[in-house]
Amino acid sequence: MSLPTSPNRTTPTSLRIGDQGWPVFALQCGLDELSYECKADGIFGPGTYRMVQALQRRIQTLTIDGIAGPATQIQIVRLIDVGVHVRHPALPYGLLRGFAETESGNSLGATNWNVPGGVDCGVVQIRCAGPPFYEGTMRIAYDPNIAMDQVAVAFLGRTHRFSQLAYARQRPIEWAKRCAVLAWNWPWAAEQFAVQGKLPNPSRDATWAVVDGQRIKFPDGAPVMTYDDWARFYALGGKHGEGRVARFVTDWT
Repeated sequence: MSLPTSPNRTTPTSLRIGDQGWPVFALQCGLDELSYECKADGIFGPGTYRMVQALQRRIQTLTIDGIAGPATQIQIVRLIDVGVHVRHPALPYGLLRGFAETESGNSLGATNWNVPGGVDCGVVQIRCAGPPFYEGTMRIAYDPNIAMDQVAVAFLGRTHRFSQLAYARQRPIEWAKRCAVLAWNWPWAAEQFAVQGKLPNPSRDATWAVVDGQRIKFPDGAPVMTYDDWARFYALGGKHGEGRVARFVTDWT
């Protein structure tokens, strides 16, 4: 069986001939979405190699080596992003780019194992419950086109609801949309901000904002310490800089 029964424990920065597993499946799905047809079987063979080269020829800044390294994966994500925006024109331009960079660093096979009861998989970290893991769920999570489209649909649905709350409380529509962004990562906090404009316990320690023993930091270098800090760091923005997911959005209307 080419696709393992659970997400890959490691995420290679480069995919090449001979590699197997869910990251390769993600690459093949991305290529296929961009009209570089290859069988999404999780096996990086000669066919996938040729399609990677074909994409690299199209993007003049890429080296034509048939290796799906970080630069090639970023371009795949960028082109899928364009397609999703065409299908969902109400989506703020640049938002999916921010999601992909924040959640996975644009890596197609990214996985987060530090989640109780499951694993966050793929370019936008869709939760797959397990073990045991359901293959159908992993196929959705690792397919970058389906996953990014799912983010767009979720954002637009939450925006509609949060916009009604914002209007009733005379808050800017941009605030409602930023709450809709936060809801992908932290639904409870997004609801609190949308309804109350704040968290009921903003100073609690955001223990998850520690990576390899170091606090995640805002763009200006300030550490992310509290619940409120995390919400602003991820989506809402504030005195320490723009939220990470929202950083590429220039027009919220």
